[in-house]
Amino acid sequence: MINTTKESLFITLALCTTVCCAQRELTYLLQEKQVQLHQVEHYLKEREMQPLDCHEEWTTEVSQKLTNPTVHYRDVQRVFNVYFHVLNENNGQRTVPIDEADILSAVANLNGAFNAYNIFFKYRGYGEINDTYRSVVYLGGTRTFDELVTYAKTEGLYQENSLNIFIAATIRMSQYDTREIAGLANKPGVNVVVNDKYLLSSTLTHEVGHNFFLHHTHANWNSGNCELAHYNDGVEDTPPSVPFNTTDIAGDCHSYLGNLSNDQCGIAIRDIPASNFMSSYNLPCRDLAHAVFTEGQANRMHTAIEAYPDVFEPVKTTLASLYQPYTGNYTAEATETIKFQKGFDYEFVSCSDNSAVKQRFGKEETPVGHPYNTAVKILQVSATTTMNCRTAPTDSFQGGEVISYGVLLNGMYKVKKLNALDIASQRYLQELPTGYNRITITYKNGQRESELCFKQNK
Repeated sequence: MINTTKESLFITLALCTTVCCAQRELTYLLQEKQVQLHQVEHYLKEREMQPLDCHEEWTTEVSQKLTNPTVHYRDVQRVFNVYFHVLNENNGQRTVPIDEADILSAVANLNGAFNAYNIFFKYRGYGEINDTYRSVVYLGGTRTFDELVTYAKTEGLYQENSLNIFIAATIRMSQYDTREIAGLANKPGVNVVVNDKYLLSSTLTHEVGHNFFLHHTHANWNSGNCELAHYNDGVEDTPPSVPFNTTDIAGDCHSYLGNLSNDQCGIAIRDIPASNFMSSYNLPCRDLAHAVFTEGQANRMHTAIEAYPDVFEPVKTTLASLYQPYTGNYTAEATETIKFQKGFDYEFVSCSDNSAVKQRFGKEETPVGHPYNTAVKILQVSATTTMNCRTAPTDSFQGGEVISYGVLLNGMYKVKKLNALDIASQRYLQELPTGYNRITITYKNGQRESELCFKQNK
């Protein structure tokens, strides 16, 4: 019996050492930029490494709230501000480099995961906290997540109107227990801390799911209370589950665990979908390419948002804010200063005809500039709604021309040059000859617009 205990302890320590070494190696590769943050999940999958998971604390009282969701996610659209805090050493340096491009990718990942369930995120910027003591977060003891949030508030760094996401150098169980954790979140709440290596993995979505009052799909599996075990995570379409790892997953992203010896509540736990954002972190199933929420989870999130107005109302914003750039000055001639956050499918359409698309950008692209006389359409929000029409000011014109073909497009034409005053006054429109005319306008910022029209006899 003593030998068995020692052998078991040795195996446990060996596994922990292997995991720690693998995580240190990943940190080194990120530091040396041999692996990029967005490649972390691929790196772990290739090497069949078990990712770090998060830690969830729950109580009977909390678990039994919101048993029956009262809000359907299809009936309401909600937008939340999100702000990031990068935790650095005293000198402003950090081992794993993080820049705004990484943070914008993190926001894009959140929108990619939540938009289908009518939850959207508006990027409101990021700040840096240069304090070595605060760059490490412990689950218990000192330097806890709650202490970090309190510190940010005391120092005037906390954003009361946003979800606050902290990016830590590491998150550990305690000062004496160096096992790493991928992330932590208030539930319900508006604060998250994520281990920097996992910023661009499914971890961030998982933690924000906790913010919106989602539990792990295996929340109550070992509660010792059969009522809670059957209740599980309080969502009808997520069957009771247990923690599992990558080796338990079949090729179709279901776990086949069979009958468990520790199950004493008559629950057959097998064939559990492993690609849920709130399941154990396993690959390749619970990665950004495959993970999903269920409709029941979506309804629970919206119900929680409505049930806790004191928590969520201060960090809400409007749908209209999504149609505004996250940075840039509309009065500046340099339109490249105008940038929209990536993560959406954008169309810049004619202000007078929302079917006339002037420019398109996919979810992986960052729209730069906003063409004159166009409005913004975000397909994830609406296939028809447009907002933020940008009209050309009178001092924006450089010049232009009218090419007149007559009633036949036969290669014969006349050209009339236009100056800025002609365009601003639009008097050239009254002087157009009968027939086909191609009107081209050039703006000082380099944008050109061209349109072919036909003028009939009066």
